[in-house]
Amino acid sequence: MKSLFLSFLVLFSLPAHSQFQIKQITNLDVDARNPIITKDFNILNEGNLLFESHEGSAINIKMLHYNPLTDSFYNLTSVTDNNFRNTNPAGYSGRIIFFETDMNGNKDIAFRIFYWDGLGETHFLTTSSADEFNPTTFVGLPFGSTQDSIFLIYQSGNSVYYASTADSSFQLIELFPGYIDNSYSSPTAVFASNTFPPYPRHGYHVAALRTTIA
Repeated sequence: MKSLFLSFLVLFSLPAHSQFQIKQITNLDVDARNPIITKDFNILNEGNLLFESHEGSAINIKMLHYNPLTDSFYNLTSVTDNNFRNTNPAGYSGRIIFFETDMNGNKDIAFRIFYWDGLGETHFLTTSSADEFNPTTFVGLPFGSTQDSIFLIYQSGNSVYYASTADSSFQLIELFPGYIDNSYSSPTAVFASNTFPPYPRHGYHVAALRTTIA
């Protein structure tokens, strides 16, 4: 049995001279892998811990809530509970949970919205015959975003795409077009809200790894 260990720093509650602490979070009869922490939309700065639960050939996404007042994780919730491979969880508002899944026979990007009374239905952001994978959210929230706004970067084939629901309309843009002789992968994204140095300058910034095939 493997358990997930996570080192983290709760900045607002630790003085500058404090040290990192190692805390065991899970003690499950499954392998817990690929953890990420998201920040929630509330005054307490609560967050959610998302991770993969590997059991046999099935992989599911689990969620734990974090309470900064008690410095504890609680309320284990199944974001997915099936026999498919649901991997690479991502989220930025604590409300929308993205993940990669093979429910439709190939890799698609799906998401669920977490409400106070539970999780909403599973929706598919992508359902094409091509594989869409590696969902990546922006660090920082763009202006005009709401709790249910979507700002997402993901891979499909050799390309990197940007998907959003800004201005109440769905947008899909191929940011880095890949071809037979080159591909883009491992995207990372940040929204910078500052208007003065230090940089990056105000706006969306996306970086990706380019691989050229000679």
